[in-house]
Amino acid sequence: MEDINLQVNAGDFIGLIGPNGSGKTTLLNIITGMYTPSSGDIIFNRTPIGQAEPHEIARLGIARTFQHIRLCNELSALDNIIIGYFGRSRFSIRHLFFQGKKVRQKQLADAEKAVAFVRFFSEELVDRLFDKVKDLPYIDRRRIEICRALVTEPKILLLDEPTAGMNPEETMEVIDDIIKIRESYQDMAIIMIEHDMDVIHKISNRVVCLNYGKKIAEGTFAEVANNQEVQSAYLGGETIA
Repeated sequence: MEDINLQVNAGDFIGLIGPNGSGKTTLLNIITGMYTPSSGDIIFNRTPIGQAEPHEIARLGIARTFQHIRLCNELSALDNIIIGYFGRSRFSIRHLFFQGKKVRQKQLADAEKAVAFVRFFSEELVDRLFDKVKDLPYIDRRRIEICRALVTEPKILLLDEPTAGMNPEETMEVIDDIIKIRESYQDMAIIMIEHDMDVIHKISNRVVCLNYGKKIAEGTFAEVANNQEVQSAYLGGETIA
């Protein structure tokens, strides 16, 4: 990555685009602490986080999903969502011994909240929350992963190709889900990597294009789609709009 300057404001929906290997996922990995930047820094709510650990960044309010779904396949769908709470938990082993009732109440509240998040997407999926996540359809596993991120109450949600591997019908279902998220959590910023330009056009209010680890364009979809450098990066000069 080189000379990436990106400001994210509350309520932004940024579509992050670029050819394969352009650095999109690498940028998310840097933001979330999986990679440490060799220069520069990332400022979140006036706090430098470029050297912070992933769990510290998650606790501050940045959550993500992955291009290849990362769930615990042998656990239930509900357990996978509840895992999302752990990074923000303030309970310790000491609490288990001396404040057991309080811990149990918190766990129950977390479980009820997790169910509410799933119901937000699919009533049918609520009935399968105790199934092993590996037994769920692919689209529902993606929903569970998004719910796991949302239960952390993030200020910024990073979505890495949430429609990857889906057919057109499933793609539109997930995009409708993401639109519902945007409408319900208007102060939460979302950065989404997506290769489908129709999807980017439909839901992004700002588009950023990377190529070879550099930002080559930023603006509305129309502005970026008509940028000559973007067109060259994608199609050798042909329009992508």
